[in-house]
Amino acid sequence: MMIRKLLQLAVAMGTARSSELAQALGVGPEIAQQMLEVLEREGYLHSDVQGCSIPCQRCPLHAACLFCNGPRIWVLTEKSEKLLAKNNRESCVN
Repeated sequence: MMIRKLLQLAVAMGTARSSELAQALGVGPEIAQQMLEVLEREGYLHSDVQGCSIPCQRCPLHAACLFCNGPRIWVLTEKSEKLLAKNNRESCVN
């Protein structure tokens, strides 16, 4: 599943541009960015903007933010860590 692979790459690469993740997945940068945004909406990733204390979606200044469309730091959530741990256990059994 490409979603799991993206999460695994995010963990393995530490920091990477979405273009680097796209290349590793064999997709275009726009697709990789869309996947990251879906993972955020589904609760697998959290976008962290340096200097902000609340998530972008809840920020009243979201529409005017200078950082909103800039580089983001993606952080794995507990939900994604559980998914990856489950996959690791299943691959060890097989």
